[in-house]
Amino acid sequence: MQRDPADTGLPATDRNYRYNNGVWALNLAEKLGCKNPAWVPFMSGFGGISVVMMPNGVVYYYVSDGGTFRWSRTVAETHRIRSVCRDEEPG
Repeated sequence: MQRDPADTGLPATDRNYRYNNGVWALNLAEKLGCKNPAWVPFMSGFGGISVVMMPNGVVYYYVSDGGTFRWSRTVAETHRIRSVCRDEEPG
């Protein structure tokens, strides 16, 4: 679940994705302006099912069969309320 900075899992499609113990993670540090890596663990299913477990305590889920997997804007909005960055306040 990306809580151990020494074990972020295997690199996936690009440098910002990891796969670890059945859970994907996306590093949104650059998008959110975090100083440290901001790994956001998520599970992704067929057709558009997403369960996103944000480091700020918010869990977001989306169920669809439309093939849409866009949830990073949701993370950015929750970041405005409570920081997703490790040991940082929203900027």
